[in-house]
Amino acid sequence: MRYTTRSVQILFLLYLGWCAPVFSDEQTPLEFGVFPFLPPAQLEDLFVPVAIDLSRAIGRPVQFRTRPSFAEFDEEVAQQTYDLVYVQPFAYARLAHRNGYEAIARKKSLISAIFITTENSNIRTIGDLSGKVLATPPPSAAVTLLGVQLLLDNRLQPGKNIRLDNQGSHFSCIRRVMIGKADACVTAKQPLKVFERKSGTKLRVIAESRAIPASTFAIHRRVKPEVRDKLVERILGWRDQEEGKRILKNLHHTYHIPSHDQDYDVVRDILDEIKNTAPADGPDKHTP
Repeated sequence: MRYTTRSVQILFLLYLGWCAPVFSDEQTPLEFGVFPFLPPAQLEDLFVPVAIDLSRAIGRPVQFRTRPSFAEFDEEVAQQTYDLVYVQPFAYARLAHRNGYEAIARKKSLISAIFITTENSNIRTIGDLSGKVLATPPPSAAVTLLGVQLLLDNRLQPGKNIRLDNQGSHFSCIRRVMIGKADACVTAKQPLKVFERKSGTKLRVIAESRAIPASTFAIHRRVKPEVRDKLVERILGWRDQEEGKRILKNLHHTYHIPSHDQDYDVVRDILDEIKNTAPADGPDKHTP
């Protein structure tokens, strides 16, 4: 069962009632899936306006969807449930493209993984994590994989001289550090900013991974070319529209650029590096 919340459904119905858009003959909603990098309520705040704006652009309902976990979202992508997705780079490179999705637009800036700890921690560098516990988001998350690659670059083998504590989200990862269940957390800059703003807590960055292309909008090949072209034009044009500028501000993006499959070859290279370097049994699973 695909997951969304009642508030999203209500917002969409209100939009249909108040704005009275003129839809094309094709009334079937375009399914828009967003990977669960934040809790559902926060994803709604960010991406329901995106769905409404894209509905106006194509004259057809666009329905925001997400799933409670990365694994469940990946399963939907593998089943080709969504017409349009906003997907993290590793999931695009290893899963979405081979299931019929083509990258179309991404934010200009690159992303990286950051290792964080409390301000009073005696951990100062990534080398200090030897023999420690590192909390992470889900194993398939982009920052988790970037973090594992950085550990391996620094001769720290997950499961051997560092223990990974896989959590269900970025916020759960950060909280493990706050309550003393992990010595550090690997996350990304945006979730850290949100957590610090909401909690009033300041955390310290001790390391940062290499940078890669960011999460991308990708569209399934079954979507008609004329619809695809309208979506691309709208997303790339947000920087020149008042509503688009508000969307970009909410997403913490400056603007979007065209995205291509070959942009993610560097991500595929990292996946190969991890596969060739990591122990045969893989990184640790979740530990209590």
